[in-house]
Amino acid sequence: MSLTIRATDRKYVTAIVIEAAGQDISADTIQMCLGSWHLPGDWQTPLIVPIARGSLKARLLVGPGGGVVYPVGDYYPWVRIIDSPEDESVLIEEKVSII
Repeated sequence: MSLTIRATDRKYVTAIVIEAAGQDISADTIQMCLGSWHLPGDWQTPLIVPIARGSLKARLLVGPGGGVVYPVGDYYPWVRIIDSPEDESVLIEEKVSII
């Protein structure tokens, strides 16, 4: 799947985060960014929307006027879950194109 965003628009890039069995992510720090296939970009604090017990939506606002502004190009969303001392970053396999 892919998402296309005009450089002049503001849109949310959304990732669903589901905790593993026996884990509790409710107090963890969630960060999100757009980066390359191999490396994340600069981490941002997304809007967190609880869905159900053990799962949430992380929503990163992208674009001018309140969102994170990215240059024209192709990116991949990354989600980072920080539960000190553990720190896990996950690539979301959905291309985001800024045109």
